[in-house]
Amino acid sequence: MILVSIKKSTAEGTLRALERSGAAEIRLDNLSPSAAAMKKIFSHQNAVLAACGNDVEESRRAVLLEAAIDAGVRMIDVDIALPGRMRHELIRKAKKEGSKVLLSFHDYERTPSLEGLRSMISKCASERAEIIKIACKINNLKDASRLLGLLDSALPLAVVGMGKRGKIVRITAPLLGSKMGFASLSETQRTAEGQMSLREMKRKMRVLSDG
Repeated sequence: MILVSIKKSTAEGTLRALERSGAAEIRLDNLSPSAAAMKKIFSHQNAVLAACGNDVEESRRAVLLEAAIDAGVRMIDVDIALPGRMRHELIRKAKKEGSKVLLSFHDYERTPSLEGLRSMISKCASERAEIIKIACKINNLKDASRLLGLLDSALPLAVVGMGKRGKIVRITAPLLGSKMGFASLSETQRTAEGQMSLREMKRKMRVLSDG
């Protein structure tokens, strides 16, 4: 599944983007919606995942994700780096209310060793998330190969290459079984370095898959 990442400052802007997006990730970073507006956003058929960037203060992230759960979101992205008690409470609440959990790991500087990546996957798997997302900065082709190699697993993984050199992972991973990929509505609405528009990403995936 390729999700369009939507990051707007108003509920109205978010809803307008949802009308054009297809399946979407809603970035809550800049939103302060009412409970009613949050309900409207996450009752939209295209709103699949609620997420919040790591540059947002931890307690605010928890508040926003809890509000998304209360609004009936289908899945939340919980970062493994959140303090244990906060993380476990979000997971508990999500499961109680019927929201699925994507547990994510981010390394914005590098791609760890294979041993380090496998250790992190094991840690995430122990918390019973429906999907485990591994997102790492790609600095060279060996990093890309190491990240893509994780998909040779029975676990429900999503891998994302960050940075300009991460595009090869973003294009290839969904073709190799990554549970999710991420794109933007347009070139001017990217939410991460190396992210492509949905149109560009699908075009490059078709070229690769057609050989």
